[in-house]
Amino acid sequence: MAILLFLIFFSYIYVILKSNFFVIPIYLTINLVIFVLPGFLYFYFGAVHPSNSYTYLKYGVEYYDKYIIDIYKFILIFDLILLTTYYFLNKCRLQIPHIFYLKIDNTQLLNNSSKIFFTLLPLCFFFDFLNIFNNNIFMNKSIAECSEFINKFNFEISYDISKFSQVIKSLSTLKYYSFALFLLISKEFNCIKNKIYSTVFFIICLLYGILTAGKFDILLPLLIILTINIKVIFKIKNFIIYSFGSYLLLFFFPIIGTLRNSMHKLYNSEECKKYESIIESTVSNIKYNNIHLIEDSKFTKAMESEGILKILIKPLEIILSRLNYLDPFLKTYVHKIKNNIANDITFYNDNIIGLIPRFIYKDKPKIVSHSDILAVDLGLMDKPYNAVGFRPIAEAFYYIGHWEFLIVASFYGLSFYIMQRLYRSGSILLSLLSIYTGLLILKRDSFHAIIPSIAHEVFAYFILIISIYLIIKIKFKNK
Repeated sequence: MAILLFLIFFSYIYVILKSNFFVIPIYLTINLVIFVLPGFLYFYFGAVHPSNSYTYLKYGVEYYDKYIIDIYKFILIFDLILLTTYYFLNKCRLQIPHIFYLKIDNTQLLNNSSKIFFTLLPLCFFFDFLNIFNNNIFMNKSIAECSEFINKFNFEISYDISKFSQVIKSLSTLKYYSFALFLLISKEFNCIKNKIYSTVFFIICLLYGILTAGKFDILLPLLIILTINIKVIFKIKNFIIYSFGSYLLLFFFPIIGTLRNSMHKLYNSEECKKYESIIESTVSNIKYNNIHLIEDSKFTKAMESEGILKILIKPLEIILSRLNYLDPFLKTYVHKIKNNIANDITFYNDNIIGLIPRFIYKDKPKIVSHSDILAVDLGLMDKPYNAVGFRPIAEAFYYIGHWEFLIVASFYGLSFYIMQRLYRSGSILLSLLSIYTGLLILKRDSFHAIIPSIAHEVFAYFILIISIYLIIKIKFKNK
């Protein structure tokens, strides 16, 4: 197992450092963190996901030694198919049809950047305002239910606009597009004015993320900066610094956790509970280590200590618990083969059904993956509290089988290739579409309904394009 882990680790690092397009290095970095690092911590320190200590556990650590090699083989094969598809298409230079007819060049964006900024800024505030008070945007849904202010305001405005909830939610992403747009303009033309504009939108995005207490909402503006400066960051020296900085960034997880649960309800309870002290709760979250240790080791002693060492290894606990997708994949694998779970390719039909508007398909069913129910079946939870991420590789293996799941790998390879072609088109607006869509694909824990989900998110992009087009045309008419 050690040889296989090192093979995957150094192979991924090599591809990461050699790649000059953001999607591939970020994708492989994610897999190193969520699959490979938990494997190292298990193999060398006997530390595993906390679910292995639950009383309702179904598939525990006794399955690790028996099946973990199979899991890593599947991960390696999946990523090899993905990368092979991507590099094959890249070598063949498959042409993508041009569907971009507005012909807004980069110079026009620079010349009209101030008008664009002062048009997009109030639009972003407006749609975020509607989204906050009409949709439950909080990662902990209890916050909206427990807040008297939000409840009161929501009651007053939601009756008239509730039918537009999905549209409002989609348009609320306009701030991320705006941030990336001005960052791309400032990089292309080294313009101080546009750096200021991008900074304003960065602050807006960050504050929104803190308000929702969503990890991805907070990380997204940072990931946008990473993607635009990928060539600089993924050099050997900078990569080491970036890796260390990412390790330190994990200390923010306890802070986010405190913000997320500052007001909460227990499962199937109507009573709201609030933290008396945010600071004390944050400190408690930092000290709390939620992992399962299967043998006595130095790691065990460090976890049981009360000194600085316990705090320093807090990011490792976060990787083992909150960022550990190795354990859910292992349990998914064991559950399928032990219970002879039949394949169900119809699980992915929602990618088609989800694209049909409800005013056309009035009896359209609610699009849900039921990952919470699967998590209970696997012993990850005792009750279906919330959705659980399995990543597309584990989900595809469970629903469409041992080898059919490689179709999903090929789809991702094709998607990454399309993103690359858009990014290198020379157009800032197409690069913008590539960056945001690429990050959405990387973020998704599920391939279920991924196409309609991205279609909803990209809706704001077309509103952005239309707005910019009108701004430029209006200027020309005035002349």
